[in-house]
Amino acid sequence: MKNNQLQKEWKEVELGEVCEIDWGNTSITKKSYVLDGYPTFSASGKDGFLKDYEFEGDAVILSAIGARCGKCFLTEGKWNAIKNTIIIFPKEFISIKFLFFQINNETFWARSGAGQPFLTLKSARLEKVKIPFLNGKPDIQIQKQIVAILEKAEALKQRREEADKLTKEYLKSVFYEMFLKSKEKFEEVELSKVIKKVTDGKHGDCDNLENSGYYFISAKDIFDGKVHYENSRQIKSEGYLEVNKRVNLEVGDVLVTNSGTIGKNAIMNDKDKVKRTTFQKSVAIIKPDYSLIQSIYLKYFLDTIIPRLMGTSSGSSQKNLLLKDIRSIEIPLPPLPLQQKFANIVEKVEKLKEKQKQSKEEINIMFDALMQKAFKGELVR
Repeated sequence: MKNNQLQKEWKEVELGEVCEIDWGNTSITKKSYVLDGYPTFSASGKDGFLKDYEFEGDAVILSAIGARCGKCFLTEGKWNAIKNTIIIFPKEFISIKFLFFQINNETFWARSGAGQPFLTLKSARLEKVKIPFLNGKPDIQIQKQIVAILEKAEALKQRREEADKLTKEYLKSVFYEMFLKSKEKFEEVELSKVIKKVTDGKHGDCDNLENSGYYFISAKDIFDGKVHYENSRQIKSEGYLEVNKRVNLEVGDVLVTNSGTIGKNAIMNDKDKVKRTTFQKSVAIIKPDYSLIQSIYLKYFLDTIIPRLMGTSSGSSQKNLLLKDIRSIEIPLPPLPLQQKFANIVEKVEKLKEKQKQSKEEINIMFDALMQKAFKGELVR
């Protein structure tokens, strides 16, 4: 029994024993790119094609420096790897997909001591990183079993991501069909006619105060249709009160980023933080006239005209969307019951998205657990 247990023991082997590790060394310029060449991988992420190739065969390529340090690519055939990349060739009896799964997970990077932004990844360090094999030998059949399990889990993750994308596209499609496909049937008015006020945040700074509970939101804190507080600045109450006299933020106000990356928007719907939140100059606050227009309709309309918002921006060193430009936007004005019908659809889809988010988190946890088990020798025995 003990001998049988020993025969199934998982042992760690240094990566350098089962792989050949090399540096990418191609030097290229934009003029070198051609459409009929071979794939090229770079640490900067500027992937393209080159007419000549440096390497051939299946390999895992890693960005070895900068913010993309540790970014993995899986490639086959003829290809190039520019400087600041590391190429890992599996030796005989190593599945390339098994190797990719081994390297593209947190356990590997914890062992390597790399993966932090702006660290340089050394090939000599990688050679010493240990990965597990049954009895310390690269058994191709065991690898195939592990890869098959992980590929099924990976496909589940991809299907979840595709479903999330379809959900987002669905609401855009519904909005177009309801309001824009035949928008000539609705009167178009200037936005100024259907809102009570549009203003922006503080033209200046406020004094920081950690954990004050008063938030100073900027354009970087608005994305994915929401206000994100996790990395926002917190300021003294005096600064908040000064700005809020003019802004007077309320639930239902529509927020639009108006400098830097313009056109991102969100609806203020956090009842707990609404009286403790104010804004920097990079955010415009629009207060709808609810007798004419609903917040959700206004938000989705703004989503559809981001290119137009970009077109109306001005400024030399930084693009800005002026308040007068926002006021002058022409907007179709459908009847309130139709706007409410769309709002009801959005509410149902948002509830579905919350369930999808939970499902995605569960799938990610499951996948990570499978990865950990696979490379601790606990998935296949």
